[in-house]
Parts: sequence; C-alpha cells; structure tokens
Amino acid sequence: MARRKFTKQSLATAFIIAAVFVGTFLVVILAPPEHVRAVSENGNVRVEGVARGKGELVIREPLQGFVYEVLFGGEALPPSFTISMNYQALSNFSDSAEFECPGESAPNVNVWNVALYDTKLSAWRAIPSTYDPATAMVTAEVPAWSRATLWTASHESDFCKPEYNDAVLLDELLSFGPERAVGYEVVATAGFEEGSFGLVDAQRDRGGCDGRYRAGSEETVTTRERKLENGSTYRLIAFWQLEEGCEEGEHLSTSN
Repeated sequence: MARRKFTKQSLATAFIIAAVFVGTFLVVILAPPEHVRAVSENGNVRVEGVARGKGELVIREPLQGFVYEVLFGGEALPPSFTISMNYQALSNFSDSAEFECPGESAPNVNVWNVALYDTKLSAWRAIPSTYDPATAMVTAEVPAWSRATLWTASHESDFCKPEYNDAVLLDELLSFGPERAVGYEVVATAGFEEGSFGLVDAQRDRGGCDGRYRAGSEETVTTRERKLENGSTYRLIAFWQLEEGCEEGEHLSTSN
C-alpha cells in the first residue's frame, strides 16, 4: 500500500477544520443560558426559567376550565422553570362552597398548590408550592422528575384521602402480583371521573422479597379500585419491579 504524503498545506487545512469544529462545539455547549418568560393572555399563568438552546415557551389557554397546557420547545418544561397560577381565578370558577379535608376542624393556611398531571398515574398530583396573598398567585418549581405538560392550581381538598379502610383492597392488589416480582410500591388515587383523579397517598405501601424492596430491570403495573358511597372511585396502583422473582423460601411482604 502506498504511503499517503502529508504536506504542510494539508496539515494546516486539517488543523483549521478541526479548530472550527471544536470552536462550534464549544459555542453550543458553553453558550450562556437564556432567560425566557411567558404570560397567558388572561394573565392567570406565568412561566419563566433559564434554559440553554432555543425553544418557544407556549401557554395554551384553558383546556377544561382551569387546565393549561405549557410547552417549551414543544416538550415538557425543564426542571429549571417556575410556574405561577392565579388561585383566586380558580376559586371563582369552582362551585365548591368550602374546602375542608375529613377530620380537620379548619383548612390549613396554605391550602392552594400548583398541580401537574402525571401520565404515569393518570392522576393530578400537587407539588410543593408557595403563595402570595397580595397577588393571589401560587408558585412552584418544576420537579426534576416531571414530564408534565398539563398544569392547574388546586385546593388541598382535591388531594384529601377518603375516609375509607383500604386494607382489604390492598390485600387483593398484592395477592395477584407477578411471579417475577422482586419489589413493589403502591400509591392511592381518588376521583369522580377519569381525568379528575388526584394522588391522595404517594406512599401507601412498599415491599419486596421478605420485605426488602429491590429495583428490577422491568416494571409492570396493576390496579384495584372501589366505588365509594359519595360516588367517587378509590384506586390503588402497584408498580412492580421485575427480575427473576424471589428466591426459594422468600415471600413478597411489606417493608418494615
């Protein structure tokens, strides 16, 4: 095979190409983050944050009463963003006369939260929020785990756990676990119709082989639900971690 001969000119050209490539790469990676902000047309929702790269921040008007679709670059909001919503507007929209959770003599001072729609749970879930009584705005940071595009402001009563003993329902759910299960986590949701369910217990139960939770290489989901006297539905959702199953002599049980 003939040897390729490199001239000074070809080496210089290669160096320039490499420099341009590296320079372009560094410009993209080291580009200063851009602060973006958007406000809904009715002024009830504000979103802002810092992000690298270009992307249009879009707030789409209420889809169902007070549900907003919020997108950045056509996708879910990054964790660096904050979202603020006018809870007074929702209060005026709501038909509820009072907001008190079962067993409470009076509602908490901070009763409003930002809530996102968790597609994994098919339910709304409240996230840590702060509120400003002077502006009637409730604000929250987008969680790192969020992939939500639908947002609303919600009262704490939307996430009150019903006065219902779910021990039998939980036993039914866990009695039909997958054979390959090595761990599980159970959450509880409740609602009157699909699309209105809320997360009412994020840590209903957790366990695994002889009570030891272990993550698996796969995950599957099972559910059990009951219709309650007030017309709502209470639903338990189990997220099963799958691997080779428990070893001989071990059994799935709740963690201590």
